[in-house]
Amino acid sequence: MFKYVRVVLKILPLLIIEYFVWILPYSINPQKYPFEKRFKKVQKLITRVVKAFNMVSYDESYQKFIDSKDPNRNYVIFCNHMSFMDPLYFISRSKTPVTFVAKKESAKYPFVGRIIKILDGEFLDRDDNKQALKTFMSVQKKLSSSTKMDIIIFPEGTRNKDPLNSEVAPFHPGAFRCALKTKCPVLVSSIFGTFRASNGKYFAKYNPIRLSCIKVLEYDDIKEMNTEQISEYAYNLINEDVKKAKEFDSVKMRLLNKKHIN
Repeated sequence: MFKYVRVVLKILPLLIIEYFVWILPYSINPQKYPFEKRFKKVQKLITRVVKAFNMVSYDESYQKFIDSKDPNRNYVIFCNHMSFMDPLYFISRSKTPVTFVAKKESAKYPFVGRIIKILDGEFLDRDDNKQALKTFMSVQKKLSSSTKMDIIIFPEGTRNKDPLNSEVAPFHPGAFRCALKTKCPVLVSSIFGTFRASNGKYFAKYNPIRLSCIKVLEYDDIKEMNTEQISEYAYNLINEDVKKAKEFDSVKMRLLNKKHIN
């Protein structure tokens, strides 16, 4: 409970001010403002939120990818899902604009919902196949547009509620259709550690976050595969990397919190 009090004291006044100064008007009429400007405003705020949660970054492979990627190409990023902090962490660590696909319920959240709208994100109804198809068609359109943005998709469809004791949940193959349709490069990525920031049962002061660039797939690497095969391939890569992350996590937790953990 104390960590939430600390975070609230650090960022709530800032969020209230920012909400009325630019979050509200930007979310009501996002197209009035250039996308890159919107992203920079969001990123600056999100970086402060991430810092308030004492997240310590271990993402050398992801940053190497960011430094070497072609800024003139739109990438589609597939990653496992552990917390509502996952996309926020991606935003804080990116050097080029990024948005994401979120569950439709997120649209009702006063802060996160508005941020998604500002970033031209998509809301997905997991129980409505027709709506889901429209969502991914919109994703395809954005990936093929001249607007420079990467799009994060969490193919599990929901967050893993027991990340320390369970494997990555099965992927929805349909999520990979946009990669084939747009011929955009695919980043297969994994994330681990964000679940502690949003869960009161974890009391450690510092949260090590491991964000990995596992593999970049060009269209030629997947053009002979169907969505089920791509999904299975990406799942195996991510699931194995998450297993490695768990071993890494226990060591980093001890090192970072040796004064806070017995």
